[in-house]
Amino acid sequence: MPLATSGTDDLALDGNWVKSPNDHNGDTTTFSSSTSTAKSTKKRKRSKDDTKHEIKVSSLDLDVTAKKKKKLKPKRANANLQYGLQAQSAATVNTCEWSCSMLCAALTAYAKANHLAPLEMKDVEPTENWFIPCLPTAAVSQMPWALDLPVIQDKPGLNSIMQCVQQGMQLPTPHPGAVPILILCTSTDRCFSLVDELGPKWGVQKPLVLAAHGGGRKQDQIARQSKVLEQGVSLAVGTPGRVRRFLDGGLINKGKLEVIVIDLAQDQKQRNLLTLPETRHDLFNILKQHCLSCFGRGLHLALTGSCSQKP
Repeated sequence: MPLATSGTDDLALDGNWVKSPNDHNGDTTTFSSSTSTAKSTKKRKRSKDDTKHEIKVSSLDLDVTAKKKKKLKPKRANANLQYGLQAQSAATVNTCEWSCSMLCAALTAYAKANHLAPLEMKDVEPTENWFIPCLPTAAVSQMPWALDLPVIQDKPGLNSIMQCVQQGMQLPTPHPGAVPILILCTSTDRCFSLVDELGPKWGVQKPLVLAAHGGGRKQDQIARQSKVLEQGVSLAVGTPGRVRRFLDGGLINKGKLEVIVIDLAQDQKQRNLLTLPETRHDLFNILKQHCLSCFGRGLHLALTGSCSQKP
């Protein structure tokens, strides 16, 4: 067998070859080209230790994902409780407490968005005395039948109005500039969808819509709606921005307000009047500037429609 020595690298050697005994200090180790390539292409077998290590890693991953899921569960439960997405009944839940917690959560979000200090919002902090007991999951059109009338018998004015609606009687003639029942909605489209529902069910022929509609300039729209308000209406449905404009101008007699209904129906983006920043901003300005002095003197709030159909 030929030996690989210096100066014979260009020889065509086939098969196995043996290193020269003079190279590498007499190292006579034999190498095989065929066996070396076979060893290089052969895959290494997985040992038991590797499988144990992978099992440990996978178990750790499962533990981490399980911990993440456990952290998400209470957040989702709190969100469902906060926005009233779970079915609730007046017999098992304190509706006034539920409404107060909803408004408090919206007030916290409003203060955070506007960088307000807690002392600035202390006067606007809601209490249970502001609200009337109303089933929050009921639709706005069904609100008079979702009220706990025995509880509100002592509240002035409310019992007679709601009884008239329940019995199908005509509502009392309002005073000039008075709006006894005011419903606040997120948009103009929602206002008109409620008007179509409230008209036949509440016995009101034409509820006044206080929103941007009717065509023409904004000043012309406000002028037309102001003429109707001067005569007084039993029921008005509007957006917080337009209602705030009329309250600031003194066109709505806030002393004659008896019920302000906050419609919690969600829009296509799953937002309601308390979560939409624009309507929430106008709502708390209305409460702070015009309603604080009227709570406890005949004015009450009602939160309903949280699970009603989307417009």
